[in-house]
Amino acid sequence: MNINSISNISAMTESVDGESMTLQQVISKAYRQHHQVEQQVADTLQIDDLSSLLAIQQTTHDYQLEMSLLSTLARKALTTVETVIKAQ
Repeated sequence: MNINSISNISAMTESVDGESMTLQQVISKAYRQHHQVEQQVADTLQIDDLSSLLAIQQTTHDYQLEMSLLSTLARKALTTVETVIKAQ
């Protein structure tokens, strides 16, 4: 197998909506969500409402889980490519 003929290797993931997204699109989406959470925290530095704090904490937790999953997927994809290259 000649890997020089492969023009673009991209990992495809499926979002909750059922549409396919590249790994780069998923990471970009997660970064935007993270930025929104940071902005929300910056806008509400003096929150007395515990439900708002809980919502921010839950959103941050969800972001951390998604980043952990994406990190694992990227590492596995890299390992797969390395294995294919070594097998040649």
